[in-house]
Amino acid sequence: MRGEIRHLHSGKDPKPPSGQTSRRLAAILIGDIFGYSRLMHQDEDETVARVKRIKRDVLEPTIAEHDGRLVDTAGDGFLAVFDSPVEAVRCGIVIQQSMVARNAMLSREHWIEYRIGINLGDIRFEEDSVYGDGVNVAARLLPHSPEGGLALSAVVNGVIRQRMNLLIVIESAWSISLN
Repeated sequence: MRGEIRHLHSGKDPKPPSGQTSRRLAAILIGDIFGYSRLMHQDEDETVARVKRIKRDVLEPTIAEHDGRLVDTAGDGFLAVFDSPVEAVRCGIVIQQSMVARNAMLSREHWIEYRIGINLGDIRFEEDSVYGDGVNVAARLLPHSPEGGLALSAVVNGVIRQRMNLLIVIESAWSISLN
């Protein structure tokens, strides 16, 4: 109804009640593992076990520490949403730094390196999933992210530029290399 005042839910659990949908502006962080197929070919059981440990030890706690919500994981990928693009970028940086530390004792061919894309956009929540152009843009940033780095949409770059001291390399997307 036009002119209706609605309570906007902003909190740590933006999931709508069962069977309902909601829309909101959110920072979307999407990650996937660079060279996942190669790692699976080398040692499928070990790769799956390592990815599960990373989810438990790195992704879940880091996303929670930055007031985000892990929405989806599938194979080598994950999707998280945040109220703040600054916190989404900080989270992405911490994830990448954690992966550098985890990879330090391994030979290069066994490294797990994430590519991360971050966008700020309108999303639609339905049950345990999110949809919308905001998610699609974040996913399209992944190929522009260097292994172990971040690719930011221009919107996210504009928001964080004044808040964070980061070296930003301009390519076809805004990307940050943390290597």
